[in-house]
Amino acid sequence: MRARVFMSLAGSSRKWNTDHVAQTRVHGSPLYIVCDGVQQEPECGQLVRHFCREVCSQNFSLGAGISGIEHNLRERFARAAANLKGNNLDDHSFCVAAALIHDGRLYTVHAGDCRVGKVTSQGIEWFTTDHVPAYQQYLAGEISESEYAECRNRIAGWVKPTDTGSLEVSSFEYTGEPLLLCSDGFWAYWDESRFLGAGTVEETVRDEIRRIESSGHDNLSVILIGSE
Repeated sequence: MRARVFMSLAGSSRKWNTDHVAQTRVHGSPLYIVCDGVQQEPECGQLVRHFCREVCSQNFSLGAGISGIEHNLRERFARAAANLKGNNLDDHSFCVAAALIHDGRLYTVHAGDCRVGKVTSQGIEWFTTDHVPAYQQYLAGEISESEYAECRNRIAGWVKPTDTGSLEVSSFEYTGEPLLLCSDGFWAYWDESRFLGAGTVEETVRDEIRRIESSGHDNLSVILIGSE
């Protein structure tokens, strides 16, 4: 398994790219990260880049069983954010989604509306749930998809150097399916029906990135992990 697509783009109408993607290895196991800055300011882009570097420099532990790994992941991601306090970036915030593949399991770290999912023959099965109040209403059938689209940016969870309370860590059995990590600049504008076509997953993702970037809605970041 390796990153088949690994990119972060500003989009044609954004002045700055406050998204970022990163990857590292933790005791030989791959860790992938997507971040999406909440504020469209260059300082927020600086924050997400610093945060990813801090995460990659952390001393992770993959011992003490599943619950121990989950605890260590949350602790180290929170520590990475806290290490940035006092750098004139404390008022900026970002969403994050990360995936660690280790010993037949997928561990996800997430806050906000970046996502981690697996590609199936029926589309994308998301492992993370957006920290957006309206998303829960949409899942419950209380509002329509178009109504959700109008308020999907009203997030209720994020990360900043002074606040890591929204970070969630979960784990799942993993049998090698293609994995997708992305910011909302990708999943909010993609055409899911295209993932049911005859092309490879990588071809489809790259085609969708080109289409979405040309329309210029938002910064967009995508990591596709697969073996094809």
